[in-house]
Amino acid sequence: MEVNWGLPIAIYLYVAAMAGGAYVAAALCCIFGPEEHRKTTCYGYLYAIPLLIIGAIALIVDLGQPARFINLLGLFKFNSPMSAGAWALLVFGFFCVISSVLTLGEDGDKGAMWTLSKWISALVPRKEVAAIGAMVAIFLMAYTGTLLNSTSVPMWSETPLLSGLFLASGISTGVALMLLLNRKIAFVPQLYALEELDNIAIILELAILLFFLLMLRRETGPSGHSLIHPLVTGSIGAWFWIGAVIVGMILPLIFNFVSGLRGTESGKLPSILSPILILIGGFILRVVIVYAGQAGLG
Repeated sequence: MEVNWGLPIAIYLYVAAMAGGAYVAAALCCIFGPEEHRKTTCYGYLYAIPLLIIGAIALIVDLGQPARFINLLGLFKFNSPMSAGAWALLVFGFFCVISSVLTLGEDGDKGAMWTLSKWISALVPRKEVAAIGAMVAIFLMAYTGTLLNSTSVPMWSETPLLSGLFLASGISTGVALMLLLNRKIAFVPQLYALEELDNIAIILELAILLFFLLMLRRETGPSGHSLIHPLVTGSIGAWFWIGAVIVGMILPLIFNFVSGLRGTESGKLPSILSPILILIGGFILRVVIVYAGQAGLG
């Protein structure tokens, strides 16, 4: 699979995984959290919808014309990464809409949304919808790495760890989005649990990234350099180490650790700054991997 990918694909990889992470975070709150806070913490379903729209637009921009995107939906081809990705977006979008209706329908005004929510709940229980949707979200997050694995670009195809890396990063950025947009809501136990989930996701992301780099270091590309060379050196390397690793992973862990030690005395700044840095770093990670892989072909 020959590629010539730029910023639109990086944006697609980023927002699709973030949407999946936000949905998974909301699903966990819906399934395991108390009902009185369910609507507050289930807004991740709503956040995922505009992200999916942005991802679809970015994919269409890369394809060049909307008709090509529609053609990908015309016939499902499991061995075609683009076709599988387009269908994953469509199916996941369906679950986002259904889950959003169930969340918005909890208002007690008994309007059209409330009625539709009751009809859906009568057919499929809310928690089952959340669980199935979360599985689709996990597939979508991992798929963003599989898309790169399926190409002929050595830096992407020579390691199977991209799916795991983008899955961990997707959960991290999705949870960060939830924490950032729900920061005004205090004393909700699920938000504290999401902070812990974010820490676990970042640590897992760092561990997978380390093994990813070690695997790349052992392989040689067409230029004669190690496959790791274009990612960790030069201007791309500076963005990788400073933007993706330090800003997107290490600093948020430090802020979260300090915030956890000091509790309410830590103030609002660390709790706001940490998710912002995670979101910035997650985007930079996709950009440098997309561009470094193709730079290594030279």
